[in-house]
Amino acid sequence: MAVEWYEVFVGMLLMAYILRDQQKYVSEVKVLEELFEHFRDSGEVKLLADAWSMMGDALRCLGEGKLSVEAFKKAVEVEPALEQKLVECSNAIFSANAIAGVTADYMQSLYVLYRELLGNLSVRPYSPAVWKHKKIRVGYISADLRDHAVAQFVRPMLCQYYKEKFAVYVYSVTRHPDKVTEALQQGGALWRDVSADRWPQIVEQIRFDEIDILVDLAGHSADNALPVFAWRPATVQISGIGYFNSIGMHEMQGFLSDVYCSEADTSPYFTENLLRLPHSHLCYQPFADFPEVGQPPCLQCCPRGSSMRIFALLHLRIAMTALLLTIRCMSVLA
Repeated sequence: MAVEWYEVFVGMLLMAYILRDQQKYVSEVKVLEELFEHFRDSGEVKLLADAWSMMGDALRCLGEGKLSVEAFKKAVEVEPALEQKLVECSNAIFSANAIAGVTADYMQSLYVLYRELLGNLSVRPYSPAVWKHKKIRVGYISADLRDHAVAQFVRPMLCQYYKEKFAVYVYSVTRHPDKVTEALQQGGALWRDVSADRWPQIVEQIRFDEIDILVDLAGHSADNALPVFAWRPATVQISGIGYFNSIGMHEMQGFLSDVYCSEADTSPYFTENLLRLPHSHLCYQPFADFPEVGQPPCLQCCPRGSSMRIFALLHLRIAMTALLLTIRCMSVLA
């Protein structure tokens, strides 16, 4: 009998996965609600944590931001692995950004939860170091160095930086590299593929490279490596570009912004100082190959010359309608 209920449990979870892949989120939520109704006290904490995480993701896709946050917080509570707890907490913070009228206090409460989880890691922060380099060493860490929106904005920083003054290091957590990844690798930065490394290993590599400024390009988005910053591997640590809100970590000294995005140097929504550039901090350089400008659709679907006749007839009809409305209005006023 014990085997039977477990098979039903797993079967319902698999059904939820299938519905998620089919983007049938309402049906997925219904299956997960039934699963919780029958198996909430089953003791299968890992599977239940996965189910709560799926619920949070489905609710986010349905625009139910606050319910999504609560589901992810439930996943944090049930999940036995500390590293995955941090992932689920990041998911909750990410979803909270979509809540209409979300308050600073609400966001700060989620940051407190994230910091509490970080505090359970076996972390010994490094003491600040003063490296004697000829060039300032800047490290960027991201999981989105691929065909992704973030890559369109970081291209200048990785490929067109001032090489006489700066040495750039890239710590790529990208799981599925592609042609965009290859293009970014050709920019001259020293590339470190750390996608298979755990957080302490990434920290050791950053420290070995003697990085002066470490920049997070992911925030609380998917596959981030934010816990790395808890070790304070770099003298200066900031975030920006790839995320739009506070990280909520005291180890972050700044958040990259500008005078157009931020009204002041501080915000109740942020735990970091806002580094406001006097100009836009975004530089968009797309990788897409845009097609050649072709013939307008109106010329493609109509015989030669007929499109102009159609345009003239439409213009005449609009003019006649306006004239008739004017005459009617004048007759009413008279």
